[in-house]
Amino acid sequence: ARGQCYLPADRLAVVGAAPADLRSEPTTEGVRTVFADLAALARERLAAARQAMGALDRAILPAFLPAAVVEPMLNRMTKPAYDPLRDGVDLSPLRRQWITWTAARRGRV
Repeated sequence: ARGQCYLPADRLAVVGAAPADLRSEPTTEGVRTVFADLAALARERLAAARQAMGALDRAILPAFLPAAVVEPMLNRMTKPAYDPLRDGVDLSPLRRQWITWTAARRGRV
């Protein structure tokens, strides 16, 4: 709404999109592609972080527990009906707490 664009300009350019496309109705395919690419990158980074956390002392697991909510948020973002400019990905506080508690009980994020 304020004309700010937080998406990487190089990724927008690759798919032929522009920051102005973020204000268009309906959301353009190029913008959807950029969001899907960023979600895929986030999944790769999450997998790498999980692998690295496997070698860490369990005593520091609580510092990484907030990362447990990333995957459920990415799952919402990758549903076919998801509109990245109109739909939120927030989880309810109870759902966040449940996911975090479950990760703590399992001993992994």
